[in-house]
Amino acid sequence: MSTSSPSRIFLKVAGSVLAALAGALAGVTFMLLFGWGDWRVCLMMIGLFAVPVWALVLLPLHVLLPRSSTFWHPGVSAGVGCAVGAILLTVYFLFVGLDLLWLFLPIGVLVGTVTGLVGSAIARFYAARNA
Repeated sequence: MSTSSPSRIFLKVAGSVLAALAGALAGVTFMLLFGWGDWRVCLMMIGLFAVPVWALVLLPLHVLLPRSSTFWHPGVSAGVGCAVGAILLTVYFLFVGLDLLWLFLPIGVLVGTVTGLVGSAIARFYAARNA
């Protein structure tokens, strides 16, 4: 199967969606375990950050970056996800006030790390199917 066939691209898009969804669900679970009452509010708050990051970063990486890239190593993907989550929330809270950064920073780091790990695992799946 060609790496640019429509079915291959669809698999990569679906994989990127699954990675982002896994990260968002990890964040929602974390928030619910620590006292948040409504999972829909949690998902909306995470989605405000996760959807743009998925569309602008994760989707292009899954579709365009070769599976042989060092980026797909679990440690690298998790580290980049962690850093992106931390940087994104820090920049956001620089504009709205730093008083709640301590509360949301661990959630952003968790979402980014889980997304990176799941994305790495899915990329290994692509490589195994391509071999």
